[in-house]
Amino acid sequence: MAEEGWRRSGDLSWIGAIYAHRALSALLEEASFASVVSYARQALVFLPRKEAVDFRVQMYRSACLLFVGREQLACGKVNEAREMLLQAKADNLPPGNQFLAVDIHLTLGQIYLAQGERNLAQQYLRQSLSEAHELHDEKVIAEAQRTLTGIEERGERGQFVEPLSAQEERVLQGLCSGLSNQEIANELIISVNTVKYHIKNLYQKLGVSNRLQASQVERQLRHSSYVDTQQQKPH
Repeated sequence: MAEEGWRRSGDLSWIGAIYAHRALSALLEEASFASVVSYARQALVFLPRKEAVDFRVQMYRSACLLFVGREQLACGKVNEAREMLLQAKADNLPPGNQFLAVDIHLTLGQIYLAQGERNLAQQYLRQSLSEAHELHDEKVIAEAQRTLTGIEERGERGQFVEPLSAQEERVLQGLCSGLSNQEIANELIISVNTVKYHIKNLYQKLGVSNRLQASQVERQLRHSSYVDTQQQKPH
């Protein structure tokens, strides 16, 4: 057994493998994503990147980097998320795990979209969509297609199909700050049902279906606005 070999050699990768297995089990059991990420972080302590490691160790490390990278993206730490996902992609070398590769490419597409890198975002999203079709992964197919459609509908500069109202913009800022519906309602002095109504409308206008996607689009638009401002400045 590989684990026995790791123990005899003093290699602590077997400890990382145990934590990684717990992270994957928590994911399959639909435990909270915080639990998945907690196990993944512990696994990475014992799964340092190095040459010629066991194939399973590479897969475990790649999966854990994906989980932690997704958490970083959800927290708005886009650069950190990108570095982790690029490492995950590099670790999932052939033969690799095809299902893992699909999720990595999908997440990289979302990361580049959040950074305003529209072409790279589309490249990774289309790659994940193609791979998902081959694997019959309906969840990834739906998410990748929805995100690609949203990019196309927003146009070359990432503009809304329909402008957000002032109140919808305030609700969007609350979402991007990680506030709950109740916290947004308290801050704007409106009811939770009104917050839900605004969220439904802004999701439709942005072409997204959840908070993470809405935050990504908001960052993309903010980036595009900054670029436009810089280009308009006299040199």
